[in-house]
Amino acid sequence: MAIYVTIYKISESDSFAIYEYGPNEDCVGQIQINKGTGEIEILSNVPSDDKMTSALCAKRKLYLHWKNKEFPDKTFYAA
Repeated sequence: MAIYVTIYKISESDSFAIYEYGPNEDCVGQIQINKGTGEIEILSNVPSDDKMTSALCAKRKLYLHWKNKEFPDKTFYAA
């Protein structure tokens, strides 16, 4: 099964960036990354994603960006 998760930044401060993520723009959750530590917190999950597949994919992608000191406005996870 193919997985595609869109990830869009919705707000940013000196300490955090908050993103919406999900399989499409109508079905999203929210996730926050601490810019200093790389700690990622799921603020809300994608509705009907009981296994949190989209959240785990978004966390992985944002962590890889964080390692490169990147906080893009838009990115995606595909597998």
